[in-house]
Amino acid sequence: MGFDQEDDDRLGYGHPPTWTRFRKGVSGNPKGRPKKNAVAEDQIIDLGDDPASDYVLRRELNRLIKVRDGHVERQLTVRELAQRAQSNAALKGNVMAQRDLLNAARSLDDRDAQRREAALAKKRNQFRAMVRWKEIRQWEWADAVARGQEPEDPWPHPDDIIINDDTQDAFVRGPYNRRNVPFYEYIRAQRDVGLIEDVLRSISQKKSPLAQMWKLIWLSFGLMLPLRWQVSSTYATISKNLFFTPVKELKRQHQQHTEVINRLAPQVLSDKYEREGYDFANGVLRPVLKKMGYRSLAHFERAYADTNGEPPWPRITGPSHK
Repeated sequence: MGFDQEDDDRLGYGHPPTWTRFRKGVSGNPKGRPKKNAVAEDQIIDLGDDPASDYVLRRELNRLIKVRDGHVERQLTVRELAQRAQSNAALKGNVMAQRDLLNAARSLDDRDAQRREAALAKKRNQFRAMVRWKEIRQWEWADAVARGQEPEDPWPHPDDIIINDDTQDAFVRGPYNRRNVPFYEYIRAQRDVGLIEDVLRSISQKKSPLAQMWKLIWLSFGLMLPLRWQVSSTYATISKNLFFTPVKELKRQHQQHTEVINRLAPQVLSDKYEREGYDFANGVLRPVLKKMGYRSLAHFERAYADTNGEPPWPRITGPSHK
């Protein structure tokens, strides 16, 4: 390192001694720039593509907190409480909270509109698919009849694919396919047992004031069945024929239908694939059953099974059965 007396004579602010200055071509920090706050950077969690972090965040947002809402204690999620806190801040005049809340409301309206449009598009697609399916089934049935037989897979019959062009609604009455047939055989057996019991009560003069309600329930069961299995339009004729059937034969038919019910019930009521059909039955019968004090079709079936076909109608209409 050289020594320059002239430069050292000018020592002062901006003129350090030459022996302390950086040498030309030599870095003043040979180890390089230190990492910036390495510990803090390690603590940053990237929530973008980490399923574990998403799970933790979702669990925290859905965590239930007990709060007082007026005179009532409720359980709200962290997400709900955060939204409520923002709403309360906006109501108290916090301008930023008001802005964020209005922006969130507009975004929600946009998403709801998109969901409605998506639902309508899905309904239109399903309706077109059902119309096309009915056309295919009509062709398959016509072709089979022309050959003097029925289709290899007869379900559903085209007459049981109900199309409503005005509302663009469509549904299938009865089985969609062979797999659904046991459920509707179960329903048919329930209906037939009910019709026979109605006739037996009439013959024995034990017909209760609720007989018309019984008839309505069994006919409601019948409305769920494919057209070829229904008896609604010919109920009077069928009842008349049953009325002139010997009691011994009626009891034999009753036993036969009951065996079908007992055989199919475990399969039908536990098969997850029959959930849709069972829900449909529940929806059809709920208004009638509710008037008689039953909460659902399952509630009625339990009472029917527990009492060997004589459910205690008048005794279950109290407050405890609402």
